[in-house]
Amino acid sequence: MLTNVKSSFILKIILCHVNYITKIRLVVHNKKIQNILGLNIVDYKRYSGRYIIGDINGDGKEYNGYNNQLIYEGEFLDGKRNGKGRDFNNEGKLIFKGEYLNGIRWKGISFEYNRHGYLISKEEYLNGETKLKKESINSNKNGNNKEYYHGKLIFEGEYLNGKRNGKGKEYHENGEIKFEGEYLFDHRVRGKYYISKYMNNILEYEGEYLYDKKWEGKGYDHKGNVIYELIYGTGKVKEYNDKNKLIFEGEYLYDNDRIWKLKGMFYFDLYEMIIKEYLSQIEIKNTKAYIKKYFNNYSGILEFESEYILDEINYRNGDWIFDFDKRNKNGKGKKYYNNGKIKFDGEFFKGKKWKGNGYDLNNNIVYDLEDGKGYVKKYYDNGKLKFEGQYLNGEKNGKGKEYHKNGKLEFVGDYCDGEKKGKGKEFYDNGKLKFEGEYLNGERNGMGKEYNKYGGIEFQGTYLDGERKYFFIYSLE
Repeated sequence: MLTNVKSSFILKIILCHVNYITKIRLVVHNKKIQNILGLNIVDYKRYSGRYIIGDINGDGKEYNGYNNQLIYEGEFLDGKRNGKGRDFNNEGKLIFKGEYLNGIRWKGISFEYNRHGYLISKEEYLNGETKLKKESINSNKNGNNKEYYHGKLIFEGEYLNGKRNGKGKEYHENGEIKFEGEYLFDHRVRGKYYISKYMNNILEYEGEYLYDKKWEGKGYDHKGNVIYELIYGTGKVKEYNDKNKLIFEGEYLYDNDRIWKLKGMFYFDLYEMIIKEYLSQIEIKNTKAYIKKYFNNYSGILEFESEYILDEINYRNGDWIFDFDKRNKNGKGKKYYNNGKIKFDGEFFKGKKWKGNGYDLNNNIVYDLEDGKGYVKKYYDNGKLKFEGQYLNGEKNGKGKEYHKNGKLEFVGDYCDGEKKGKGKEFYDNGKLKFEGEYLNGERNGMGKEYNKYGGIEFQGTYLDGERKYFFIYSLE
């Protein structure tokens, strides 16, 4: 049996000379392994492709570790970009295509976009350096002109040196007017903003802008009634994205130096977030918030709600961007079954259930947690038992059992810090033994036996990170 994670990782490199991996769990994804190996990785990337002696080689892909956004696809050599490839920004737009040498852009074309997300220039790379000549897209536009995106008109009006200056109109994807008014150096100055709802164009705001933010004017409902008024960037407001979905409802407070503070309700896909105190757009970290998450966009049934410590929130391309991290759930909260009944009511600490009561579908208390410790029972949404076992520090620790949705035993064994560790057994949903052996970090690691559904041995030997390694024995049954 492997005695530590470091030896496990080294053995994996030695044994697997060539390993095709489509979904990789690297060391950088596991904080526990980082601590054991003495690593301190904050900004990391994720890779998929072909590995030789621990490094990616040949065709592969590179992703941002925090949001899984593809940032590169192409050729690698010894873990570095080498050969033909393409580079992408965080919005998924192509920013370079060509050739790389030792991780450096060597020969090709780079692309630059304006704040609206439209291409404004191209630049050529040769021998690792950019040429002096930079090709600007539409930089010579002057007078009346038009902009298109995927063949659709998105703007028409006056230009000066390639930028919107003077009177103009913006359009929604369906062709309805989005904004009409005046521009200065590519920014809105004053005018009318419309939302397109049910094929109707509705005036939402009329007034002045400062750095494209609503500054001094009035907001309207679908009947034309004034519902808010801004004076010098301060007051109650509603914001809609380019798809005419409400993304913020609350209050603006203009501070100085182009800084707005705001509080109210933010709307994201499946999430709602309440900020009760003014939030500075440049001082976001550690801001207290209250989060609600729904099972889907249709039922209106909550999955959970809790107090939350906000790390970041961004405004990009006309939308608020928020990446939920369950580790930031801190304070009072609740979890629900998909029929709306309460599942847990209590407190969270770093995303873990810490103090409170768990309930079954009949609203009976089935466990009680105190400082992350207790004997816990979890249930499926159909009411069947899902897990039972000891919790310590808000995670599975000690003996425990997992069950299939039909109520049959699925696993019995030991846990450590929420993962399977030590000896355990797995079972098919018909109750037959599937596997017995050793685990590490939630996967089969060490000696073990694997059985088919009829009870015959399919494999007996060693496992490494969930994969069979040596001593195959096939049943003749």
